[in-house]
Amino acid sequence: MTNYRRTGVWSGNEKGIGGALSVSFSSDPSLPICLFNLQFDEVQALDDTRNMQQLMLGLLDICPLAANIQVGPFRYYTAHQVFPKRPGAGWMLYLPKAIARHEVPEAAELVPVMESGRQKGTIIVSVSNDVFSIDNADHVKVANAIEIRLADRDLLPR
Repeated sequence: MTNYRRTGVWSGNEKGIGGALSVSFSSDPSLPICLFNLQFDEVQALDDTRNMQQLMLGLLDICPLAANIQVGPFRYYTAHQVFPKRPGAGWMLYLPKAIARHEVPEAAELVPVMESGRQKGTIIVSVSNDVFSIDNADHVKVANAIEIRLADRDLLPR
């Protein structure tokens, strides 16, 4: 793909308050792709599940054709996700598909993303009562279970 671009912004902090945002996109109209990856550390406002979901919805306003948005620690995606060539569940994962509760019972929450009265996608939340941490084995276990369930149901893109 010759029209593929990727850019990112990092706060420069390796420990403490900081974050990173990367955006990948294709300008090829036959294959419109827009991917977001978000990682934040000790940004208190974004430790709140609802605030993070609002940020994700804002990103979808900017890029309504987003193929996915992944939210979680960088180390989850590099060392703990199940399928390295597919999106990882991490703390939250947006997919542009309507996903029902019975399809992913492992998820703590499924947030429908609406557009013009129709559901255009779903934010899958692995942990809703806490900030996702790879140091918490239960958090990693539920995110892995979500990825496996989505792949088994052919809902996790390659």
